[in-house]
Amino acid sequence: MVQIGDVHLFRKAIQPAGSFALAFYYTNIAGGPSRVSVLLSDIGLTTAARYDVTEVFSGQHYAVMKPWYTLNCEVNPNGTLLFKFIAIQ
Repeated sequence: MVQIGDVHLFRKAIQPAGSFALAFYYTNIAGGPSRVSVLLSDIGLTTAARYDVTEVFSGQHYAVMKPWYTLNCEVNPNGTLLFKFIAIQ
């Protein structure tokens, strides 16, 4: 787990090999959304040349990202974002 302010990041390996789920949970219960920026390699997403990124709850395709890219997102108070990073070789 990594913490950025009141936002907690959780990472878990999933299938296929080299892929990950990444959850952002914002513990603040008041105010507006929290903007979060995280370098993929800083949170251990380095096993693939590229990742196909999808936001799980909406099913929306987010991007194709490389380990040196930065993921930028907003998490609502007491809210969660869940992304899946599918490894592309």
